[in-house]
Amino acid sequence: MTLAQLWQKRLSHFLNELGKYGRLIFNDHFSIILFMMLGFGAFFYQDQLVKLQAMDLATLKWPVLLSASLVLALFFHLGRPLLLTLDPDKSYLFARGKEWQAYWLKGTILAVVLPIILLLVMYALMSPFISLVTAWSDGVFIAYAVCLVWAKLINFLLMYLNIFDLGLGKVEKPLKQGHHTLAFVLVLLVSFAFSQPIGLIFMSVVLVLLTAYVGWAMTRREQQLMQFNYVIEQEEIRTATFYKWIAIFADVPHLVPSVKRRQYLDGLLEKLSDKLPNRESYMYIRMLFRHTAYSGVWIRVMIFIALLLVLVDQLWMAAALGFIGHLLTVVQLVPLIHYYDAHPFQMLYPIKMSNQYQAFQKTMLIIFFVQTLVYALVWVLVQGFSLTWLTAIGIWLILALLLIYIYIPAWSRKQAKKINRF
Repeated sequence: MTLAQLWQKRLSHFLNELGKYGRLIFNDHFSIILFMMLGFGAFFYQDQLVKLQAMDLATLKWPVLLSASLVLALFFHLGRPLLLTLDPDKSYLFARGKEWQAYWLKGTILAVVLPIILLLVMYALMSPFISLVTAWSDGVFIAYAVCLVWAKLINFLLMYLNIFDLGLGKVEKPLKQGHHTLAFVLVLLVSFAFSQPIGLIFMSVVLVLLTAYVGWAMTRREQQLMQFNYVIEQEEIRTATFYKWIAIFADVPHLVPSVKRRQYLDGLLEKLSDKLPNRESYMYIRMLFRHTAYSGVWIRVMIFIALLLVLVDQLWMAAALGFIGHLLTVVQLVPLIHYYDAHPFQMLYPIKMSNQYQAFQKTMLIIFFVQTLVYALVWVLVQGFSLTWLTAIGIWLILALLLIYIYIPAWSRKQAKKINRF
């Protein structure tokens, strides 16, 4: 097998993994949630644009440009070269020598496509805000889009050249992606500080110099030693990051979740256990507070929704966000009901499905109460103590009860039909 064939085989395996987990993530439930979040995002985007138009644009120029630069830097930071190199390769395939150059370059060029698309999409979304506070022509906007694509391509090529100690940085201590992102946002801000087209010329000159360096470094690869261990390390980081993101939405066999006691919660868990006096509740409450795979779900959702609530001041938006948060939580946690069904100690006792669902409902009531409490504390910073704030809390609690006493029983009936079918 040639290295080209090996690359194709490993790429096919990666795409199969991506397709497999993509089907698990974008199931019926998540598709509905994604549609709702896109709708909310569109309304929020329009609302912020309208509010900005009504303000004094002269005083908002730098806050808008700074915010746009930070958002673009966040998307510029995304992505890593697809090196597709495994640890055994350094023992069995290292001797293929120069053939690895094309192997890694192919993966680098392929991997940069999606980050460029995401960066351009975000730039298109930021452009209306930038145009409100600047007098840029359409030609300047298009030129900046070209510069963004150019900068991202150079970013990936420099990470590729790190393999040969030709990327920017010290020998065997190359600059990390974070350093590239910091340099990008600084150049972008400096170019914004100048009037156009001087700012655009400045950014273009920086990119031309970097392009010249990359062109020179590409001709020097054959005289440099390959840092094979660096390649393997970077690929392991990329793979770990990929599965870490997937683990937010689906179980990943490659990641073994840990169980943390969290002693500071012992008193709370004991009191909650007294309120839920059965073995299913005892297990569920501890799983949701101690098991990182499950506690991470509702905590991450809670933090994400809480951050979005800081940005809204309308009741219907707050209600929609709270509902999305509760729905995301229950959809991902409801399989916990059957987590211990095959456990030997659990099988010693008679299992009553009704007890399991009732215990899970009461446990989810606690989780939703904690989430609602956090949402209320965050949104009070936006609304203050008002009737609107109290109404939002009431809506969140009502929606939580509907999910607990309508969605969970519906899910249980669906699962029962599947079991009876087989």
